[in-house]
Amino acid sequence: MTGLTACVTLLAPRAAARFGPRVPIAVGQFLIVVGLLALAVSVALQAPVLLLALLTIPVGFGSALAIPTTTALLVGSVPTDRAGAASGVLNTCRQLGGALAVAVFGALVAHPERFCPGHATQSRHCCSAAARHHRGQPATPWKRCSRMTAWTADELSRIGTADELRLTSSRKDGTQGKPVTIWVVRAGDNLYARAFKGRSSPWFRGTQVRHQGHIQAGGVRKDVELLDPEPSVADALDAEYRSKYRRHGSPHVDPMVSPQAREATLK
Repeated sequence: MTGLTACVTLLAPRAAARFGPRVPIAVGQFLIVVGLLALAVSVALQAPVLLLALLTIPVGFGSALAIPTTTALLVGSVPTDRAGAASGVLNTCRQLGGALAVAVFGALVAHPERFCPGHATQSRHCCSAAARHHRGQPATPWKRCSRMTAWTADELSRIGTADELRLTSSRKDGTQGKPVTIWVVRAGDNLYARAFKGRSSPWFRGTQVRHQGHIQAGGVRKDVELLDPEPSVADALDAEYRSKYRRHGSPHVDPMVSPQAREATLK
């Protein structure tokens, strides 16, 4: 990408002289957007590293077209004695914007628990939806997505073996509701919880407002989406509840595997 940028930069002034500055700026910005969107889709598809590297080419090509032309346009629009200041302002703003974007979105993806509930998971769902559209598949609404959040093996193990989970649901205005302590079981690569009083349980109704919340269990804190599970996992969850919590006895376990509890299951 660096080599391509160096070569295309030499062609940008010629393109601006022939077609006017708007054309290389517009084409350059378009290539940058297309390249970055393609990278996002490829990451969601878990594409090979080589493909990701190749997709940086349009980003570099577009940058080499747009940035020099923009700089020349800005510098040329001010008096000669202020050209240096104009160039400095442009580059400072460009670099500041890039640094802030990397810092903010890098932290958002790496540490979603420090941000508002659901923002990080929604960002990932955007990429996944774009990937499904690219493959010609219908986009799945977030609420019905088959994946609650990106769990690591360590998080699954620690939360899955924890006796209890502390759940705080998001209210309609995005603020946090009252926390509730519930049982949690693991089945495969997902975590599940049930309301033994069924869908009329106050805490379960709270999860249906935004389908987002924050959990704490086993030393893990994480923002999650609260989704409806696949009906096919109901029997497996019954077995997990009986196995994990059998020491509490039937009076406590049986309500968790009752029909009304099965209807009030979250993933």
